[in-house]
Amino acid sequence: MSTPTLTRENLLFLATGLAGSFLVNLSAQFASANIADIQNGLLSSADKGSWILTAYTMGSCAGIVTSGLLIGALSIGRYLVASSILFAAAALAGALTSDLGAMVAFRSLQGFAAGGFGPAAFVAVFMVAGGPRLAYVVVILAFALLFSGTAGAAIAGYVSDSFGWRALFAVQAAIGAALALAARLWVPHKTLNWSALKGHWTSILLLSLALASLMLVLGQGARRFWFASELIVWGTALSVAAWAGFIFVSRSSALRFWHRGSSSHRSSAFRLG
Repeated sequence: MSTPTLTRENLLFLATGLAGSFLVNLSAQFASANIADIQNGLLSSADKGSWILTAYTMGSCAGIVTSGLLIGALSIGRYLVASSILFAAAALAGALTSDLGAMVAFRSLQGFAAGGFGPAAFVAVFMVAGGPRLAYVVVILAFALLFSGTAGAAIAGYVSDSFGWRALFAVQAAIGAALALAARLWVPHKTLNWSALKGHWTSILLLSLALASLMLVLGQGARRFWFASELIVWGTALSVAAWAGFIFVSRSSALRFWHRGSSSHRSSAFRLG
């Protein structure tokens, strides 16, 4: 792999990608660390309030799966701008709502937007830090993801104790706005490539459904005594069916979800900007 020139523009691009993944992952801990305060603020029970976390995780699964095609079509710059704006808007709406159903819907959208920041960070790393620098930058990305998970809970506790639970979502909105501005200024915006959307959407939707329903089962199973609950039974059945459909469609279709043994596919995997 050749070593790209490390220009100022490339450094800012890489920093934006790493910061986006770090800050979004950090803020993802806000709700889980203070879920009791949010539930009390929305006057919901623990069982109903748990959907605030489950919906975010389910949305993130869909965001991760669809991020590749969307980055290829929009370019990584436009994708990060759009995702940041959606993340900020959903967070702001969550800060203003007092309805549990609306909060769950906003959290689903926020999770979808957040899901693509991790893949986008990896794209930035491989586009900028090829050659001997790659190993060091991947270590930085891994540390950022690990540290953000720990720091997020501590920051959430301070913000909630000092300003209330709604401030948690206000901080998320500010993070989204800052990332949108950074992505607009420092991340490459290339020509729209709508042909990149001609991927196998059936496989993508089935994989999104399989992962989201699996997260539903894992997120709600313990609270509902697992298979004693019809929701868990149906969620499990849906996940199994979606996984089976994904595997069947991906293996039988002429338009593969992945290309086994294709070196050209692997070498072009990160030319998505």
